[in-house]
Amino acid sequence: MIGVEKIGEIRRAYFEQHRSIKEIVRTLSVSRATVRKVVRGHQTEFKYERGVQPSPKLGAWVEVLTEILEQEAKLPKRERRSTQRLFEELRGRGYNGAHDSVHRFVKAWRNERVRVAVHAYVPMSFAPGEAYQFDWSHETITLAGLPLTIKAAHMKLSHSRMPFVRVYFRETQELVFDAHDKAFRFYGGVCRRGIYDNMKTAVEAIFVGKARRYNLRFLQMCSHHLIEPVACTPASGWEKGQVENQVGNLRDQMFRPKPRVKSLAELNAWLEDQCIAYAQGHRMVRWRQRPEDERQRLSATIRVAKFLLLCNDRVQHTASSRRADRKTGFPRSGQLALRRLEVLRHTCRLCIGCSDRYEVRADSGCCVCGPRF
Repeated sequence: MIGVEKIGEIRRAYFEQHRSIKEIVRTLSVSRATVRKVVRGHQTEFKYERGVQPSPKLGAWVEVLTEILEQEAKLPKRERRSTQRLFEELRGRGYNGAHDSVHRFVKAWRNERVRVAVHAYVPMSFAPGEAYQFDWSHETITLAGLPLTIKAAHMKLSHSRMPFVRVYFRETQELVFDAHDKAFRFYGGVCRRGIYDNMKTAVEAIFVGKARRYNLRFLQMCSHHLIEPVACTPASGWEKGQVENQVGNLRDQMFRPKPRVKSLAELNAWLEDQCIAYAQGHRMVRWRQRPEDERQRLSATIRVAKFLLLCNDRVQHTASSRRADRKTGFPRSGQLALRRLEVLRHTCRLCIGCSDRYEVRADSGCCVCGPRF
């Protein structure tokens, strides 16, 4: 069997130098049949594969070795034993053959198993209004002249690939709800399914397959908007690859160089305009070509107004003073003195009061979960 170098010499001598077969045989010391095989076959490499591999020693142990391989095929790849360890186990049971026979059989058996498709991944396609994908990212901006790392909530419609991004100081659950609220208002409707990773604000426990134990407040949000939540398999980012790709693209488009803003409200308004401009100018976003195709299939009712109470973080305090503080604005009437107060922390305001009566409302132009509070 001649090597690749010799085959290259024969092909160059025949096709480039136009030498005869007789001259090539005499010069390169190869047989006439070999030269004809190289010239007529147009092959650059010859391989010899034995049709039937005899195994006089291993023959009686094939069933035992196959049973061991089938058991280990169910284990993770890092927990499977090497051919040397399998050979040592067979030798401990009485096998007196060579290691090469075991190695060849195991290699052929595993290669045959690879040809059988266990998991098949196909490009995902979505019907209009069927699903959206959600994810978080960390970005750096300049806020009021100071550098600051903020959290950006990303959402993307899986059919039209229309992007949406909104920034916050934190990633708490009430901000997850607020991001959904703002995104659904931006899109003008709600999809039927939401695809998430296993973030702690949504998933409490991961079971086999797609089974999850979701956070109860997160399920309330999904039930309110009639959304079916779907969590990705751990370490399987391709299951929500569109929003993963969006994180990198929008970071390059909108957060480089770092935006210089006075408040997050200003930045969020600018980001919404940039999302629309990005969709109109990017050929991969099919929002311009088929705007009504996706919009008409979104749930027309945006169920947000009655859901605001689920987006609150209730904290109880006791009012210990009858007189109001000028800075905090507590009531001077004294009706709430020595009574247990309830603080409702919305995304953009604080409500302080007792039961259903809230005496103090502190509104702000930015998220109250930031360092200001």
